[in-house]
Amino acid sequence: WTNQAVLRPYHNDLHRGWARWWDYDGGGLSFGVTGWGTHAYDQVQRALGTDATGPIEIVLDEPVENRGVRPYGSEDTGGLVGPRAKVRMKYANGVELLCHADRIDDSLRGLGAKFMCEKGWIEIERNQLASDPPEIVNTPANPGQNRKDESQYHVEDWVACIKSRKRCTADVEYGQRSTTVCYLVNIARDVGRVGEALKWNPKTERFTNCDEGNALLSRARRAGYELPKLT
Repeated sequence: WTNQAVLRPYHNDLHRGWARWWDYDGGGLSFGVTGWGTHAYDQVQRALGTDATGPIEIVLDEPVENRGVRPYGSEDTGGLVGPRAKVRMKYANGVELLCHADRIDDSLRGLGAKFMCEKGWIEIERNQLASDPPEIVNTPANPGQNRKDESQYHVEDWVACIKSRKRCTADVEYGQRSTTVCYLVNIARDVGRVGEALKWNPKTERFTNCDEGNALLSRARRAGYELPKLT
């Protein structure tokens, strides 16, 4: 479970509160960018047709406000919220992704995206849709809300793809790409260059103009969890 992070003795605070520490969730309270973020960004990636790639630029739009992410071992764990700062990304097709909103309350609201288009907008939320004008989503093509538990669709698709040998709807590579978007947000905040475009090559998965950002693409791995060296 701990994977590459430092292996620590069992502690009751970690049993349910693991997301309060940066080692396990980059952002705090299980709504760090690397906690719930992938659930929102994978929807964006799918809608943009960029499941197997990623943005080409990342811009930090404002200075980072650190609201108290604690390292492991801090006694004060109440009310933690991770670093916050607006981040903007650009894709090769010219589309901009504005990571400017935050979770609205303690529910799952905010785990989606709003697409601004020439003829209106459409907003996606976990198992919810809204649009202006309303007819964008009020069409026969909209299947409506899930009729089963959301996990059941994934399990059924996974089993079907084992039989057909086709790629899953939520393929592991798609998940990796969506997770990378989360890390790019955190890295842009860590580098802290407000207004500067950090150039990202989604093929090599490295920055082309930011060595500091490349240094943050990995972290020390504990013994037994090293990655093999590629030649």
